Amino acid sequence: MLILLHGKDIYRLRQKLREIEQRYGKIHQGGLNLEKYDISKTTFQEFWDSFFQQSMFVKKKLFFLESILSNENFKEQFLKKIKEISESKHNIVVCVEKKEVPRTERFFRNFIRYGMQQEFALLTGQLLKNWVKKEFEKQGTTIEDFALKKLIHFVGNDLWQMSREIQKLSSYSKNIKAEDVDLLVKPKIETEI
Repeated sequence: MLILLHGKDIYRLRQKLREIEQRYGKIHQGGLNLEKYDISKTTFQEFWDSFFQQSMFVKKKLFFLESILSNENFKEQFLKKIKEISESKHNIVVCVEKKEVPRTERFFRNFIRYGMQQEFALLTGQLLKNWVKKEFEKQGTTIEDFALKKLIHFVGNDLWQMSREIQKLSSYSKNIKAEDVDLLVKPKIETEI
């Protein structure tokens, strides 16, 4: 199985990786079945050797390959073997790109022929509001509409900072008002020169 996770929203991308790892860990106990590669520091041959190395204890292996597009040689060799990789019954390969992969990119076109992809674009507008509301609900906290708008105005779509602000506000009160946001959240001020 092949999965491509990509996009500029690194926060949600990392959450998805953690979710995949946790779900896989529940099914397949032990650490021998999970391998992470930073492609800038490894060769395709190292990955390939590990990919076909079978253990009598491990039924399926999970591979995280980060930044394939940064290594042209690895990318080309991966594309040559992509069909074999996708047909493996013993391995799951998750490719991670911390940027948007253009749909016109040869890697992307070949990848979606053999695997699945999920893009994590930066959230804006109603999608961002819905995400923030859900995060407050997970904390058992409610937020007034005006306070929500103010929080989004102060923080923007930086979900790393937003998650910290949500935790801070939820610790302060279980019903967030605009004055709570004024008191606890420092606005992100962009200066123009």
